[in-house]
Amino acid sequence: MLVKYGPCFLLSMVLIYLCAPETRCSAQPSAIPRTDEYPALQSFSLDQPGEHVLHFRQAQNGEMTLLLKIEGSTGEPERQELTHLRATVEVALVNHTGRTVCQAVGSPRDGVSADSWVLRTSHGEAAFWHRNCAEIKLKRSKLYTLTVRIRDVDPKMPKIKATPTFERSDNYAP
Repeated sequence: MLVKYGPCFLLSMVLIYLCAPETRCSAQPSAIPRTDEYPALQSFSLDQPGEHVLHFRQAQNGEMTLLLKIEGSTGEPERQELTHLRATVEVALVNHTGRTVCQAVGSPRDGVSADSWVLRTSHGEAAFWHRNCAEIKLKRSKLYTLTVRIRDVDPKMPKIKATPTFERSDNYAP
């Protein structure tokens, strides 16, 4: 690895990992069985303002869509509540070279627009996706950093946890 990336790159990655106070996780697309090599990304509360920084290594190549899966959701019966949440969700996905792969900002909605996190319900589950982070090209075994900021949260919003996942875009038709 030192030959491929060089000692400065390796040292900078180690320092970032050791000195950064954020949460660290690994990505796990839903289409691949969970393994120790690619554990699931950590969930976070949508009802609490804050920033969540997740470091991970991608499990497969291809065009992927970032999903924020709602924990404990039964899907369609909760559509009305989930599409009227009052919070702003910002995400930025950066690759190992520091290049921004995707950025998205918006609030949960029941329709596609430039500033909305669209609710998808299927198979008894609910997940939000944003058109700015759909069909993004990711590479297997490359390091990525996903930063999620939650702001402008309605204090009356119910407790909701979301887990970021990456799903193959050919498996998902927004």
